[in-house]
Amino acid sequence: DIGVTGVQTCALPIYNLGRAENLQLIKDRGLSPIKAFEQYKKQGNRAYITGNLDTPIISSILSWIDASKLNESTKKSYKGQIQSFGKIVKKTDTLSVLVPRLNQYRNIKENAGQHSTFNHTKAVIQSYLKKSYKRSSDIYQQVLDIEILPKKERIDRVGLEIDQVITITSTDLVPPYVNDMIWSICYSGLRKYEYFEEWGAVWKKHAHHIYLTKIPGKGNKGYDRPTLLPFPDITTKPRIQYRQFRRYLKLLQPLIKVPLDPYSFRYTFKRWCRYSLIPEISIDAYMGHVPLKPKELYDKYQVDKFFEEHNRMFREWVLKHRPIKVNPMADKFFTFTKGK
Repeated sequence: DIGVTGVQTCALPIYNLGRAENLQLIKDRGLSPIKAFEQYKKQGNRAYITGNLDTPIISSILSWIDASKLNESTKKSYKGQIQSFGKIVKKTDTLSVLVPRLNQYRNIKENAGQHSTFNHTKAVIQSYLKKSYKRSSDIYQQVLDIEILPKKERIDRVGLEIDQVITITSTDLVPPYVNDMIWSICYSGLRKYEYFEEWGAVWKKHAHHIYLTKIPGKGNKGYDRPTLLPFPDITTKPRIQYRQFRRYLKLLQPLIKVPLDPYSFRYTFKRWCRYSLIPEISIDAYMGHVPLKPKELYDKYQVDKFFEEHNRMFREWVLKHRPIKVNPMADKFFTFTKGK
């Protein structure tokens, strides 16, 4: 049988050809359902193949992710997107109500300013429908018609000045170890997930530098790298997880106008490196913007000398430009024990 819009007469795919008069014209020609479908599309009309939409939304998508040949990190990311979407979807909801649920989710994320979260979720659902129901399916086309949310303007990370970092680390609003963590990122330039040792990242302090190792494929930068260690005594491991650290930063945000997050502190390191006149190619390597190892930057017998020299340049600039009168709470962040 050839189905008309909204009519499904059997479990087999139904070819949705729109209006009833179009259906009659095709039946008069004696065409098979497949031929009728192809002929209708050739005429420039929009036609869909409709499948069984009685399967639960979340469980069916998660099952598809588990059975897919995607790598584990991608599967984890996809599952996170779908589980977030599942918070507004009932367990009994089937694919027949996917479109209104996705529109509802779009409104929620738009109001929350989480545009990329919705766009990523929509992309995962489209991938599932493309594999399970094909591009020509009605449900795929309906999801495709839902507009993605526009990308939010990217914040230009310029970093903080020394007096700004002193301002936010000289209060009693947060525990002292939070201030230690802020200065640790400012003095090392580690990414958020690198400093908190997420996604398989591990960093260790050596005589003149920090060396970071990562599991390939985790995060968006899979290569290992060194970075500077100008103040070894101050640069410490995190005492708390990122989520709790972020909550403390919200308490400090009213003190200055610059956005406070680990990326602001990371780019503070880059800013101070430039002020210290460290070569740009070295800064890019320390930041992890280029996959260069120490022996590719410098002669392999001179690596420690370059680290030591850049540490000295960085440290001298910081000590020279710190305010004359420093709050006693922040004074410890400028200490350097010679020989360590």
